[in-house]
Amino acid sequence: MEIPLFISLIFTSLAAYTDIRRKIIPNKITYPMIAFGIIYHGVSGAVRGEIWEIFAGALGAIAAFILGIALYSIGGWAGGDVKLFTGLGALLPFTTGSPYPLFISVLFNSVILTVFSLPFFAIIRRRKGIFYQTVHVDDLKEGMIPAETIAHQGKVYGDPKRAAGLTRYEVREIKRLAYEGKIPKRIRVKIGTPFAPILFAGLVLAVIIGDIYWALISRFLEFT
Repeated sequence: MEIPLFISLIFTSLAAYTDIRRKIIPNKITYPMIAFGIIYHGVSGAVRGEIWEIFAGALGAIAAFILGIALYSIGGWAGGDVKLFTGLGALLPFTTGSPYPLFISVLFNSVILTVFSLPFFAIIRRRKGIFYQTVHVDDLKEGMIPAETIAHQGKVYGDPKRAAGLTRYEVREIKRLAYEGKIPKRIRVKIGTPFAPILFAGLVLAVIIGDIYWALISRFLEFT
């Protein structure tokens, strides 16, 4: 399991960097994570004759995506966070000291870290009034989530409810429509709290310390 863990650390660190610098997590980071995790566990399970592992990557990706969508729906995550966590689900569906998969341990660690970091982000964002950002279509990138529906002649080119954000095709079409004068050249996009750095920190903690939540639960059970 060392290879998936190594890939997770590398790609999640890259996602944290882009989330801080550019406020987005590119699909070229998250999609390879998902694909590699599903393929790796499928091949590894087939070679070792372990039926569960053959489907572990796919099942982990599905479970992580469902959890990610739930967090997205309540406004906690952006589309890139959902895809990043889906990648972790595909790569880390195995258990290490807790009764649930490692990607769940990463999530729990990240949630605990969020409890301490979220008030800081909330204060900063409230001071600056940053909940949405207006960008020129030239600066529009794949994965960004529009604040309003972008449509022309009944065809939707940008849906704010879609967790995955804008596709490369949609970005290209929006730019074309804007320069044809059919839609505005400035688009409002959502600005989410950069959660990738916290998710990366949760992963590092899971590797070094383990599952903080499960450790606390286990310690509590010892005293009851």
